[in-house]
Amino acid sequence: MSHPIRLVASDLDGTLLGAGGAVSARTRRAVEAIAAAGIHVVAATGRSQWTARPLIEPVRGIDLVVCSNGASLYDVRQDASLAEYPIADPVIDAILTRLGELFPGCLYGWETSADLFYDVGFVDYRPALDRRPSPDLAVGPRPAPIRKLMIAHRDVQHYALLDVLTPLLPAGCLASTSGAPFVEVTGEGVHKAFGLQQVCARLGVAPEAVVAFGDNHNDLAMLQWAGRGVAMANAQPVVLDAVTEVTASHLDDGVAAVLETLL
Repeated sequence: MSHPIRLVASDLDGTLLGAGGAVSARTRRAVEAIAAAGIHVVAATGRSQWTARPLIEPVRGIDLVVCSNGASLYDVRQDASLAEYPIADPVIDAILTRLGELFPGCLYGWETSADLFYDVGFVDYRPALDRRPSPDLAVGPRPAPIRKLMIAHRDVQHYALLDVLTPLLPAGCLASTSGAPFVEVTGEGVHKAFGLQQVCARLGVAPEAVVAFGDNHNDLAMLQWAGRGVAMANAQPVVLDAVTEVTASHLDDGVAAVLETLL
């Protein structure tokens, strides 16, 4: 028996965002129509609240965002963080120590409740960041808990880097990738499905009433948790292999194509 959809959850890059990294006119109309019909629309992204907000603000109806792969819940209209789920400080210390010994040359970026920070190597590696580097991340006390840790390496990128790092990381954290050349690390059990569960608990929505859209490794848990998980045609093979429903690509308004059938 199918359940009526009460909540739509969508990844951003490669999913809701189309050409030029923006929401197309068709997708915007579909999202706004869904929201006007009383169905909740939630963005779920690896992005931080600061980089996600400008992309979402033009679309009416998306008020809540699962940010940083589930490590932060953000209210767009109030410009406020509702909850955060950081990585434990001893786990950060263990990551830095282990990788320093077993896989030297790692470059780090990190997110706290205050801002995004990058060491000098990470900034040099990704010059498009266009910001001043922070002092290197070090073992020991730090000013604020870290929600998400980004790990890059000049010699290994993308999924190959995920394969290298996963067995080296200590217990208490979770590694994934959104397709960027670096790996994203969150706290143990913290992923998009976890963040979406927190949102659904607040709204009183059951998993069976959720349709979720995604295209990459960090979307897998969410797509498998939702009552209806939909992969984009441009999704990575690991995603396409894990779900039974596929829509058009993000360049062809794949999310809108499904949303239009819900009304």
